[in-house]
Amino acid sequence: MRSAGLSRKDIVSFFDSWRTTKPTLKQGNLKLSYIHFTIDEREIITVSLAEGKNKNQIAKKIGRPHSSVAEEIKRNSNANGNYSPGEVIVRRHI
Repeated sequence: MRSAGLSRKDIVSFFDSWRTTKPTLKQGNLKLSYIHFTIDEREIITVSLAEGKNKNQIAKKIGRPHSSVAEEIKRNSNANGNYSPGEVIVRRHI
């Protein structure tokens, strides 16, 4: 597949780079940019947790750092401690 002189590998690499966390310098302080988890990634996390997979396995499956997956699960778990991505979607639209 060629589009505007780019190979498929170039295009995939470009879009993959948007999904990663990259350090950036701002006013002399180290700041990490954050890319939100997609609905598809949240569904994979939900299914994987139900299957008993650990955070490292989930992170490898979706191509995210282990710490990001752990924070996502911690941040978006309900009062019972269960990961609930539906609540994330509701909160973002209120």
